[in-house]
Amino acid sequence: MIARLRSWWEQIKQRRVTIGVVGIVLVVIALIIAGYWFDWTGFNTYSVTVTTNATKTTLPTNITITLPYKTLYDWLQLVGILAIPVVVAWFTVRHNHDIDIARAQHENDQQITLDNQRETVLQTYLDKMSELLLHENLRKSERGDDVRIIAEARTLAALSKLDPNRKRIIIIFLYQSDLVVGDDRIIGLDYADLRGVDLSGLQIDGIHLVGAYLQGANLSGADLSRASLESANLDYANLSGTNLKDASLYGIDLTGANLVGANLSDASLGEADLSGANLKDVIGITNEELEMILVSLQGATMPDGTKHA
Repeated sequence: MIARLRSWWEQIKQRRVTIGVVGIVLVVIALIIAGYWFDWTGFNTYSVTVTTNATKTTLPTNITITLPYKTLYDWLQLVGILAIPVVVAWFTVRHNHDIDIARAQHENDQQITLDNQRETVLQTYLDKMSELLLHENLRKSERGDDVRIIAEARTLAALSKLDPNRKRIIIIFLYQSDLVVGDDRIIGLDYADLRGVDLSGLQIDGIHLVGAYLQGANLSGADLSRASLESANLDYANLSGTNLKDASLYGIDLTGANLVGANLSDASLGEADLSGANLKDVIGITNEELEMILVSLQGATMPDGTKHA
């Protein structure tokens, strides 16, 4: 129903100039009809009584004069008067319509250009990383090696330029290449820009995302068990049904996050900010246990569904 109304409204917007002109014409016709219906408008013939001036020898005389219908000249005057605002209004509407079309086309062109740029960034990144893996022995590199430094720099730079869907592709690539898991990980994603990324349903257990920017991210149903998310920012992120068992969440910011049904068994939550978060039906932790941990719970929905003060 909503989609049909939106489609109907778009069709009206596309034909608003025609609709406006037709509307003005109908209003003029209605005024003309009304003019001939009522004598006081002056369109019809009508009579007036004129009293002549009295003299000393005669009494005042009343003379009835019948005035004619509007003449062609009268009509031309009326049309001229009405035409000016109609023409001005038509050109104004048409001009604004053309501006809207030009602006929409410009924005569409900009979006296409930006999307092409992002696709180029992604493909270039994957090509370069493949080269480092296949020809520069990235997996066998040691901490501090140039190839590892280059790989990490390229990764963080690419993530900062990409949209959420392409960021997902990079995370999958890195995880499946075994580059971002465990203490001996090759590439660090500390403080990576992952805002709005969609990682829903992914198995990325053990991934290191310390200090990462994940505001508004979708992690629903993902396996993040044993993940390192210390000091990460997940404001208003969706973690409903997410597996965070044994995850390190120390100092994490989960303000307004959706954690309904998430698994928090043995997760470390010290110094976490859960203000306004929805923790209804979370697994592995109770109201009482949350109260005992040094966390911020102002306005949070607790595991049993009650609201924290």
